[in-house]
Amino acid sequence: REKAQGKRIVMVPLILFCDDVSGNVSKKWNAHYNWYFQLAGLPFEYTQLDYNVHFLATSNTLSPLQIGREVLQDVVSGLEKGINAYDVMQREEILAVGGVFLIECDNPMANELAAGIDIQRGLRFCRFCEVKRDATTVDGLYGMTTTETHQRRQWGGTQEVLRRRLLVALDPHTTKAALDHNKKSTGIDCKYGAFFISKMREFID
Repeated sequence: REKAQGKRIVMVPLILFCDDVSGNVSKKWNAHYNWYFQLAGLPFEYTQLDYNVHFLATSNTLSPLQIGREVLQDVVSGLEKGINAYDVMQREEILAVGGVFLIECDNPMANELAAGIDIQRGLRFCRFCEVKRDATTVDGLYGMTTTETHQRRQWGGTQEVLRRRLLVALDPHTTKAALDHNKKSTGIDCKYGAFFISKMREFID
């Protein structure tokens, strides 16, 4: 209210969306990542209209997490401080505040954003719990249809796995196959961290 200085305060929850797109340039794969946003709570018939989907950023050199970090810092800091705007319907100045309501993406992109491994490669393939693939069952898909409960993944646990992986990666005797096995066995495959590990491995090798 102090920031608003008497102006009406309006909550503005946002939905962020991230996806990869590609183009063919001289027959070369040219993948890049886009981030968009729209207002949460719009009626369904308005959600896909072009003027309600707003472009934020794109890059063919940065990962989705690298772009997303900057996007979130910019959006969140702006909305937390408040943005002065004008309400044309009420014909008055307002202070818009809010934050990110949710992030939408397809399943492969959700894996990448949550540091999860591809469902076809990981023994622990779930982003939410520690269910483990049983290679002895048909297609090794045990756990996808089971009614058993499994321990939920925690952000602290993911951080610890990545910290240990970094320490192992710095060992000159660690092979790439060993690192790949660690990803499959834990179900955690952080593309953002993998970039820095690969750079450090270059010095070791």
